[in-house]
Amino acid sequence: MSSRSRAHISATVGQGPPQRLDNLGRTMQPGHRLMVLPDPQQAWQLLLHCVATAQQTIDIQLYMLVDDGLGQQFIQALVAARRRGVAVRLMLDGIGSLDLPYQALAEFLEVGGEFRLFGPIWLTAPWRHWTRRNHRKVFVFDGDSAIVTGRNVGDHYYLGENGGGGGPKVWLDFGAWVQGPAVARLVAALRRDWADRLQRNGRLVKLRQNFAKVFGSPIAKAEARSLGLRHQAFQARRVPPAPLTGPRVVTLLNQGHRRTAHVSRAYLQAVRSATQSVWLAHSYFLPERALQRALVAAARRGVRVVVLLPDAAVNDIRAVALASIHGLPALLRAGIEVYTLGGPMLHAKAAVVDAQWWTIGSANLDPLSRQRNLEANLAGYGPREAGQVLDQLEQWRKQAKPWTLAEQRQQPWWQRALGWFLWKFRLIL
Repeated sequence: MSSRSRAHISATVGQGPPQRLDNLGRTMQPGHRLMVLPDPQQAWQLLLHCVATAQQTIDIQLYMLVDDGLGQQFIQALVAARRRGVAVRLMLDGIGSLDLPYQALAEFLEVGGEFRLFGPIWLTAPWRHWTRRNHRKVFVFDGDSAIVTGRNVGDHYYLGENGGGGGPKVWLDFGAWVQGPAVARLVAALRRDWADRLQRNGRLVKLRQNFAKVFGSPIAKAEARSLGLRHQAFQARRVPPAPLTGPRVVTLLNQGHRRTAHVSRAYLQAVRSATQSVWLAHSYFLPERALQRALVAAARRGVRVVVLLPDAAVNDIRAVALASIHGLPALLRAGIEVYTLGGPMLHAKAAVVDAQWWTIGSANLDPLSRQRNLEANLAGYGPREAGQVLDQLEQWRKQAKPWTLAEQRQQPWWQRALGWFLWKFRLIL
């Protein structure tokens, strides 16, 4: 075996020397304006401001739009934008927004808002169709600025208990507003996905439209109505250059296939390059084997590795929480710090490596995000933005409790057995 082959195998299992982290920074484009948004109220107000000030186009990909106070307020903001002549295109996921009533979108459609449904539910569709979801949360304004986030639109993502009424606390998450070259890739992705929903097999689209009018879910009927209306053509603006002194940022997209899982690949490269610290905060933590090995290898070469997870009692997908716990012992034995956060649901998908490289967005570290879902993250290189993300992660760590091997052993036997079973079937969780 050649030395080059041995080096490749060694790097694959995470035992080779770390790459230089600044090499990742050099692959990113400079010249961005960026605002990290860990505070939900600030993020909500900025989102409404961007909708209110858009002049030509608003393009949205969203997994879930909830028919509650903030959801209705958001739709009204889109209606107001459409009435002043802005072309508004909204794509929701067929499962994530399945229970959204038709009436919630009625006025939006009446004023000429365009609506598409990704992955509508068909009882005769194969399983792979059901598991492929558009999990992105992307808002693009006039083709030159965007918000990329892990937050859907609904009360518990932005308002929570702060809105009164004694409801549950607002979920913990991240988002970022960006302007600059990275937006161009978001524009291209949204434009491609929109055209794919509109043009793929015109006869089938027409058949689905007619079928949905009678038998479809409320949001399928909303799409059928939107397909039957005339809309103005998509006008993609040229992204204006931002100052070259701005931070280095890149758009990372998972396209629903392992070979196009760019977010997952960036995580793996960053962890293998770490020399000081790795911080991860994830709601659904089922990392692939290569990333597990890279985390263990980083810890064994002296890198501090911190993993923040929601407590199983507050995780909104309990099956994923139990499977995630089953996979933790190998990390704990390597000296990796694991913390579980109770109270509000930790819904973040974020990382910081060596206080320089950072990423936030919609991509979980689980098989669905890596192999089946459409996802969007921003990644950047630089101490300022990395420090902002890291400060928030440190605040969450202080509120969390350590998860140890002793805690692992104290689980009831049935939880351990169920966790083992769910871990074996984690590809479909």
